[in-house]
Amino acid sequence: MNIPKSIQKHILYLLLYELKLEWDAKDHGFLLLGPTIGYLVPIYDLVFVCKEWFIMSKQFIKHHYFFEYKRINNNNNNDEYKLITKESVQNIIIDYIEINNRLIDSLNKEYHSLRSISIRYMDEGIHIGISPCILNHLNKLVNKDRITVNICLELDGYDVYRELEFDHEGIELELESLSPFQLETNVFQLVYDHESEEIPYSFTYDIIKHVNPKTLSFTSIQSTDVGSSHLCLYHSISKLNHRYSSIIIEQDFIPLYAFYRFLQSPHLQTFKCNLQFHFISALYIYNSDNTYEYDFNRMDDSINENDQEYCPYNIYGDGDRTVPPYSLSLWKQCLQLLSNNKTITELSLGASRCGTNCVRKYTNPGLFEPQLVQDLLDALSTNQSIKSLDLDFTETKSRFRDQNHSIINNEFFSSLLQRNKALESINISPSFRGPIIEETIRNSNSIVKIKEEIEY
Repeated sequence: MNIPKSIQKHILYLLLYELKLEWDAKDHGFLLLGPTIGYLVPIYDLVFVCKEWFIMSKQFIKHHYFFEYKRINNNNNNDEYKLITKESVQNIIIDYIEINNRLIDSLNKEYHSLRSISIRYMDEGIHIGISPCILNHLNKLVNKDRITVNICLELDGYDVYRELEFDHEGIELELESLSPFQLETNVFQLVYDHESEEIPYSFTYDIIKHVNPKTLSFTSIQSTDVGSSHLCLYHSISKLNHRYSSIIIEQDFIPLYAFYRFLQSPHLQTFKCNLQFHFISALYIYNSDNTYEYDFNRMDDSINENDQEYCPYNIYGDGDRTVPPYSLSLWKQCLQLLSNNKTITELSLGASRCGTNCVRKYTNPGLFEPQLVQDLLDALSTNQSIKSLDLDFTETKSRFRDQNHSIINNEFFSSLLQRNKALESINISPSFRGPIIEETIRNSNSIVKIKEEIEY
């Protein structure tokens, strides 16, 4: 080739990165775990173009791709003609059940370039008692100071479980007496379905508390006609907020107290969540007394909103129409925190879905109290740190075309963009896309991004 090597390298890296994005887009479960070579057969068409491309590909792949430990470990060949070897691999994926002293000995002796370990647990009809005690095996890694950890769990309470017995090698410590986890944890990701009474998901809180991750990612998946499942842990998890830089909660909602705590996270940059806006709208109707001053930081020790569910979240649920007396004041505090936040640059705020019994009560489920709309508009207009805003109210879209939504309408966006000049992009759900709103945003010199539909 007559093309300069630097240009070749740039072209090759762009093609390899495009394949990586392709893999990410196809996988719905472990988006944060990264692609493995085994799933990317087209990559070989690039790797074997010539010797130079092979060498450059090796460098890119070892930095950006993940490899399953059990596949790499079965290959004892470390020669230079291998695309990846035990000696060169930097990112590996291990199954939770593989964590033991034998694994640690293997990593210390043969995996000298290791930079990240992704711990995977995929619930496939087998349940194990996941304990933070087991993760402490990783404290024995010789190069632990330069290794980051990602934890990716997929849980399904509908499966039939059988208990597996593990050699925990004498580790039967109480959580309170655990020695600290000594590795840097980047991501904790949980993909979950129905939570059964026999197998509660409360252990995930213990893991989050123990490993102290920077990024939280939660996705509720729908595998039955009942609908998606709700995780009743968000209030507790939100109290562990001192290190979060990214919080992504999809297909589920968080209670108001969790929203309050997450907004207090001092390092939070990306925040994606859904709220029960029918509940917040009800606050303006049934909870008009806003004169009492609450100390919400102190009250948090005695109040637990993990189980709060105003609207039914599954299709056939009833919900609980109780409105706590402090909730309107708490919502006002949330708005104040949102207005004054200096760290969040990407915000995605949406309304949670409601069950059939709830939807039937509303002719237009997207019609909220006017003062709620005005208060939210004021908070978003005042904030100067948010660059990318996503308002996803698809779940409250009316089944009647001629009914306007209280928030996703031309007046709301027109006012927002007149008052807030810091916004650089606004993402609109396709179901609300309309020429008037688009024209309003384009005329304001903002960058319009239309969200693509996600198929489940």
